[in-house]
Amino acid sequence: MWSCLQQDTGIWPTQAVVILMDGTKPCCYAVLDFKDAAVRLFEADQFNNLALYVNLKKKPDREDWRTVESVRSDSWRDNLTYIPSREVRQVEVRHLKKKR
Repeated sequence: MWSCLQQDTGIWPTQAVVILMDGTKPCCYAVLDFKDAAVRLFEADQFNNLALYVNLKKKPDREDWRTVESVRSDSWRDNLTYIPSREVRQVEVRHLKKKR
């Protein structure tokens, strides 16, 4: 399923929320904000490890989302977060169909 979504050139991921085993939710709220980043917008490898730009995070014991300020830096560039598959309970990804 992942490989089909990533190879589909007719869609863009627009938002990604990962639900970790402990209930924490790292999120890339607006994936396309990172379209100029050095590394692909949202990525999963053959082992289902994930990489995404986390700009929001929600702890399981909190109602509010916290902004991750360190995701973008003019001098250091973008901070890509690697999430090993063993830590992932669920992934939610919104997609946008590209105009042809």
